Amino acid sequence: MKYEYGYKAYVADDGNFGVDSIATFDYELFIDRYPKVWDIVDRLSDYARFDFIIAVLDQDESELARIAEDYDFPLADVLDKE
Repeated sequence: MKYEYGYKAYVADDGNFGVDSIATFDYELFIDRYPKVWDIVDRLSDYARFDFIIAVLDQDESELARIAEDYDFPLADVLDKE
């Protein structure tokens, strides 16, 4: 899945703003491919969420396995089935 990543300034529609590492991607494509990801994100610590999303986008199986073990979710929920 294609995404853009970098250190950028941002303003979100909820009023959040800042300068930070940001990854942008197509939400619809992402949720169609990984329908259980947002449920998992809700359980992650604030500090684990960014690395988790990048690992899903990159399909970094070793990083995803580490996070799955730490947060007790099935690794298959975040891996491409193809």
